[in-house]
Amino acid sequence: MVVPGAIGAWRTAAVKTGGGYHTNTVAEDADLTMNLLEQGYWVIYEDRALAFTEAPINMNGLMRQRFRWSFGILQALFKHRGAIRKRRAMGLFALPNTLIFQILLPLVSPLIDLMFLAGVANYFYNKYFHPEAASSASFEKLLAFFLAFLVIDFITSALAFSLERKHPASKGDAWLLFHIWIQRFTYRQVFSIVLFKTIKRAIDGKPFAWDKLDRTATMSKQTEKLTEGH
Repeated sequence: MVVPGAIGAWRTAAVKTGGGYHTNTVAEDADLTMNLLEQGYWVIYEDRALAFTEAPINMNGLMRQRFRWSFGILQALFKHRGAIRKRRAMGLFALPNTLIFQILLPLVSPLIDLMFLAGVANYFYNKYFHPEAASSASFEKLLAFFLAFLVIDFITSALAFSLERKHPASKGDAWLLFHIWIQRFTYRQVFSIVLFKTIKRAIDGKPFAWDKLDRTATMSKQTEKLTEGH
């Protein structure tokens, strides 16, 4: 559904037929991809492709980038809603999949954490003030379910990681898998905040301009070695 702007190759004739990059969304890569899919073109995934691109270096930059992306995705989904009639596979499966798994579920996912914290707080409150109402069995069950959720989350991520074709440039990337724990308790919450702001901006109907990423022109030592090798 989205050919990433940083690592996408387009057939010029198809892009010209589709009118090129349009300015009525801030996720031009998603808009153009959906445009070509509506024309009947296919997107081919090349998992050996490699690109070096800049990413946000601080939380403020990350939130600005994620806000632009989520707002642009909403714009593109609304713009191409006609695919429900014209391109059934795209309109009935791909668009709802994007809406549900990239917007709606991340929006409500913090509720799991909040419910867990509320359950823990309730147990200790009852244990201190109302010992007769505190249930150790229920508390242990709560911990077990939350731990199982985290383990399943990690296992599915590890499975996805193992299915990726290995590229010479990704040597040693297995350690990134442990960042799942950081993502679980930081990024997801931050992204949910961004999504709330996105929905609010969409409801308010306020315009949104392209918010460019601050460029630093720096790269890690590992990336420098890779680029020298190429």
